[in-house]
Amino acid sequence: MRAANGEYKWLLDRGRVIERSPDGSPRKLAGISVDIDARRRMETALRESEQRFRGAFEFAAIGMALVGIDGRWIRVNRALSGIVGYTAEELLATTFQAITHPEDLRGRPGVRARDGGRVADAL
Repeated sequence: MRAANGEYKWLLDRGRVIERSPDGSPRKLAGISVDIDARRRMETALRESEQRFRGAFEFAAIGMALVGIDGRWIRVNRALSGIVGYTAEELLATTFQAITHPEDLRGRPGVRARDGGRVADAL
């Protein structure tokens, strides 16, 4: 819809026919319009931000990853796959700890190491 100031606004319209003429054409309608312009603008801004992040992440010259608190790879880029020698699919099926030498995990607060088949805090 075009506002009085000339700008277009997003509206969500809902309505229905509440009375028809004898020939079946609508005579009375009831409905509501809700201003959803701010929400649509935020959705557009979020979508554009996600696209910028995705492009920067995927095409970065350095290895990048999103890793869950349990060490599972959530997302990896091509550069990281090339550095560690695993495909993205292989990384996503394992954990950070599984491909890291145990000595590199020791002494790191919050990093968990595999120890004899069980998971223990690396100290």
